[in-house]
Amino acid sequence: MKDEHEDIELKEVLEQSFATGHGVVTLSASMTDEQILTLIKSACTWSKGKAFQVIPSQPKACSASPQRLS
Repeated sequence: MKDEHEDIELKEVLEQSFATGHGVVTLSASMTDEQILTLIKSACTWSKGKAFQVIPSQPKACSASPQRLS
């Protein structure tokens, strides 16, 4: 029962954060278009018209050495 209570509090904190204009959504490179759309739509609902920040996924670092042009 404690976990359910913690989940509710976390949801309330998240919604309050968005409603006060401090919401942040972080995208993952593995997310599908549908997942991104669902997340952004939810953030729009939570924000109640306030701005929120969307952090794009970080590109994977290339392990290959840069090539020199001669």
